[in-house]
Amino acid sequence: MRNTRRRQITPMMYISRLDYEKSGKGWWVRIWQKGEQSLQKSFPDRRYGGKTKALIAAKAFRDKHMPELPVY
Repeated sequence: MRNTRRRQITPMMYISRLDYEKSGKGWWVRIWQKGEQSLQKSFPDRRYGGKTKALIAAKAFRDKHMPELPVY
């Protein structure tokens, strides 16, 4: 019988920080499902008005598109 509990989202789940000198700085959301990347988007600091605002936007995007992941 499959467990029906859902995996709890941690504050930085699926979010990574990118700090590259030449290509810029920002946050990267990559959502994986069943071992395959299903969705990705970048949130550059410059476009979103700073590091904190870009992180807030990344978390909002992640939370909106987060699939209901079962616990295995």
